[in-house]
Amino acid sequence: MAADSQLSEADYDVLSNLGETPGGRIRLTDLAAHMRWSPSRLSHQVARMRQRGLVTHEASPDDGRGSVIVLTEHLVKAESE
Repeated sequence: MAADSQLSEADYDVLSNLGETPGGRIRLTDLAAHMRWSPSRLSHQVARMRQRGLVTHEASPDDGRGSVIVLTEHLVKAESE
């Protein structure tokens, strides 16, 4: 399955956890805590995933220092089908 989807195990872990959040979005630090990853590890993983268009990264509306990870629109549509 990994070869067919071109997703790594880490990609899948992030996407599956992110897909369970309301609106497919969550603060990076909250997702890291939920996954029991360090924020640094998740940040590096998300950077690689952003380059491939799997997720986007936005400033937190509640805190300018934080960031929110968001599933890309085509992943949200695919998940709802």
